[in-house]
Amino acid sequence: MSSIENKPTDNFNRSLKSLIFSSRTSKFFQHRLTSYNNNNLKNVKINLPLKENENNNNNNNNDNDKKISIITKDDVIYPIINDKEKIKDNIDDKKQIFNKISTKNLPLQEEIKTTKSSPSQEEVNILFLQELLQDFEKVLTITEDFKGFDKYATDWMKNYIQENMKKTKTEYIFEVLLNFYQEKHLQYFSSILGFFYQYGIGNKIDKRKALELYKLATLQNNSGKYIYNHLQNINNSVGKYLLALYYYKDIIVDKQSSLKWSYKSAKKDNPVSQYEVGYCYENGIGTIQSDKKAFEWYMKSAIGGNSKGQCSLAWCYQQGIGIDKDDIKSYEWYLKSAEGGNMNGQCNVAYYYENGIGTEKDEHKAFEWYEKSALNGSTFGQNSLGYFYEFGIGTVKDPVKAIDWYTKSAKRGNNIGQFNLGRCYHDGIGIEKDVKKAYEWLLKSAKAGNQQGQLYLERFFYIKMKP
Repeated sequence: MSSIENKPTDNFNRSLKSLIFSSRTSKFFQHRLTSYNNNNLKNVKINLPLKENENNNNNNNNDNDKKISIITKDDVIYPIINDKEKIKDNIDDKKQIFNKISTKNLPLQEEIKTTKSSPSQEEVNILFLQELLQDFEKVLTITEDFKGFDKYATDWMKNYIQENMKKTKTEYIFEVLLNFYQEKHLQYFSSILGFFYQYGIGNKIDKRKALELYKLATLQNNSGKYIYNHLQNINNSVGKYLLALYYYKDIIVDKQSSLKWSYKSAKKDNPVSQYEVGYCYENGIGTIQSDKKAFEWYMKSAIGGNSKGQCSLAWCYQQGIGIDKDDIKSYEWYLKSAEGGNMNGQCNVAYYYENGIGTEKDEHKAFEWYEKSALNGSTFGQNSLGYFYEFGIGTVKDPVKAIDWYTKSAKRGNNIGQFNLGRCYHDGIGIEKDVKKAYEWLLKSAKAGNQQGQLYLERFFYIKMKP
C-alpha cells in the first residue's frame, strides 16, 4: 500500500479536534460486565390495530372499493386475492363459518359449495390462520416459564385447531400453510409454518426448514397494504420470538433457574444475589422487565455493600431508570462503588470529576481514578488515561505513556482506543509514524462503528465505509 503523506487542512483539523476530545471516553460506560451480556431477551408487547378505518383516507375515495380490512371476531369482511370480488357481510357468527369446513379434508383446490352469502374454503382458511397468528403471538408474549415451552406451545396449537376447526386434522392445516407459502407466495404465516416444521405438527420434523422460515419472518417489512401490513408485523414478531427460542432457549431456561435461586438468596439479604435479581428485572431476563423493581433491588444490594449494586444504582440515578435523575446521588454511589474497587465505578466517578457532574470539577482526582480503573482492567479507563497523558490533563504530559495505554485499550477491543492509537501512528504522536499500522488500527475502529475512525479513513486513505 502506498503511503499517503497529505496533511489535513486547518479547517479539517479544527473540526476533527472536537471529535477527538469527545472520543477518548463514553458518556454511557458499560457500568457492569457480566455473563448476561448479549443474552438480554426482553419481553416485547406489540399493540397492533386490528382493523383499518375506512374513513381514514378521505382523499382516496376512488380506492375505497379496493380497501381490504383485517378480520376481527365480529367482522365478516374477508381478505381475498382478487380485489374485484366482493363478499357480503351478513354472517353474524364466526363460528358458523368454521363449522362449515368439511371434516373429510377436501383437497385445497376444491371449494365447498356455498350460497352467495357464504365464504369460500380459501377465505375460511385465511380467516382462521389470521386469528391463529394473532392469538399465538399473545401466547408467546405472556410466556414466562420456557422450561416446558415445547410441550405447552405444541399442545396449545393442537387444541386451538381442534376447538376452532372442529374435526379438521393438523395435517390439513399444514397443507394449507404450505400451499399459501409455495403456490400463492403468501409469506404472512411463515412463522407458523416454521413452528409446524420444528415440532412436527402435521408433518415430519424438519428443523432446517423451520430455521429458514423463522429467518424469513424476521426479514419481512411493511411493504404490503392494509391487512398485509398488520399480518407482516405480527408474523415478524412471532418469527423473532421463535428464532430466539430456537437458538437460546437453553440459555433462557438456565437464566430463569438462576433467577429463582438468586431470588431465594436475595430474600435472605444476600447483596450479590440482590444485584443479580436487579439486573434480571432491568433487562427482562427470566421475568417481566421492570425498571422500578430493578432500582429497588439495586438499592438493597448497594446498601448491603456490593460494589456492582452500588455502580448499578448510580447508573439508575444517572439515567433515570426506575427513579428520577439525580446527578448528586449518582456521583455518591459511583464514589462508593469506586472505593469498593469496582473498575466501572472508578471509571465513571473519574468522568464525573473530569466534567464536574454531581461534584466540583477536579482533573487531578479524575486522573487518579482513571488510573485505578485502568490498572483494574477497564478498557474505557485505559483509553481515558492515555488521553490524559497525551494532553497533560491532571498530570504531566507524556505521549509515550499515552501510547502504552492506548495500546492496552485497543488490543482489548475498545474502538475508541483503536482510533486514538491509529491517530497517533498516523501523526507520529509518542511513537514513530507508521502509515501501515495507522491504517490497520483505524480500519478496526471504523469497522466497529467508530465515526472518528471512519472520518480518518475517508480523509487520509480515501476509504469510505458502507453505511
